[in-house]
Amino acid sequence: MNNKLLLVVLVMTLGATQVMADTFGGVEYGYTTNDNFNGATGSTAKLEENIASTTVYLGHFKPSADKRSAFIIKGKVQVNSFDKASQLDNTVYGISAGQFYKFSKRNSVTTTFGVRAKRFDDSRRDGEVYSLSASFKQKKSKRVWFREGLLLEHGEAEANSGVYNGYGVSGSVNMKLTSKTVINLGASWTRRIYDVTQADKRTGKQLSLGLVQQFNKSLYLRASAALLSNSANDGTDYDSNIYSVGMGLTF
Repeated sequence: MNNKLLLVVLVMTLGATQVMADTFGGVEYGYTTNDNFNGATGSTAKLEENIASTTVYLGHFKPSADKRSAFIIKGKVQVNSFDKASQLDNTVYGISAGQFYKFSKRNSVTTTFGVRAKRFDDSRRDGEVYSLSASFKQKKSKRVWFREGLLLEHGEAEANSGVYNGYGVSGSVNMKLTSKTVINLGASWTRRIYDVTQADKRTGKQLSLGLVQQFNKSLYLRASAALLSNSANDGTDYDSNIYSVGMGLTF
């Protein structure tokens, strides 16, 4: 999907949601630090990279007559700025559509199909990702709930080294400490098979701890820390620590 076409689709989608009653949206400024951005192994020196991002999103949901399900559509634009590797500065355009279904008062699932395109000044780095996901939720009490996720994705890119098929699973336990404070502990596993001759199978494992502090109905602060372990079928592996904070407004 070329850049101009994606922009047209996104603008049309966002414009349409503005006239609908059940509309949601927001803007967030985030900052992420990766202590091993270059994937250093052994005696190779690690490169720490800081990434500033600004995200704007807008969506619409339409509940069914019995209120047990809802159709959801969402558009997003994210601008990423790198501290050291400025050649990797990019803009991500995304659009997704899905269905929420409530099995009972405490159990639900959301299935989503999404497309996101990453654009660079150097178009040779450009690429798109098509994804299909399912997110399950079990609410154990007013303060505790679990989430599990399944993911299938396909990546396309200008360079063959960026073409891949992937799949993954994830899970988290979430706890509301107060009416405005939520913490979560999560884990995920993903595998991507690239269209290359060496190190074509790459696996990522992640453990994360996060916190969201809501100040009022619109303003929130989030923070997270994650340990990411990457490996490939050529025997290489490396670990990264990723720290992220964000301040956002929602409506």
